[in-house]
Amino acid sequence: MKSKEVPGKAKITMDEMGILTMEMMPKSDIKEDDAIEMCKAAAEVSGDVIHCNLIDIRKMTFMDKKARAVFASQKKSTVLAVAIISNSKIHRSLVNLYMGVSRPTIPTKAFDSSDKSREWVLEKLK
Repeated sequence: MKSKEVPGKAKITMDEMGILTMEMMPKSDIKEDDAIEMCKAAAEVSGDVIHCNLIDIRKMTFMDKKARAVFASQKKSTVLAVAIISNSKIHRSLVNLYMGVSRPTIPTKAFDSSDKSREWVLEKLK
């Protein structure tokens, strides 16, 4: 398993199943530069492997509009789908805003459960 950390922002890991997990750090506040650094780190970890992204924002505090735009504009051909895990009304609002306004270029779905999000990305990898 490969991994990389963006200090204070996210831990990024890639498992043998083809799932890249980006877990936001507790109380992290994600800005545009952070999002760019996180995307670079994810690209280093995943390389040219076909995979799905599982983004866990449950511990994150906030992500600004420019950071959401960075994530939404990703067009990496090796990413099949993105699952976002949230667990609060505030985070669900951020996810809905992200999907409605930013319109990600990669198929993206929101989940309240780690298990359901993992099932969904595994299905996309088949």
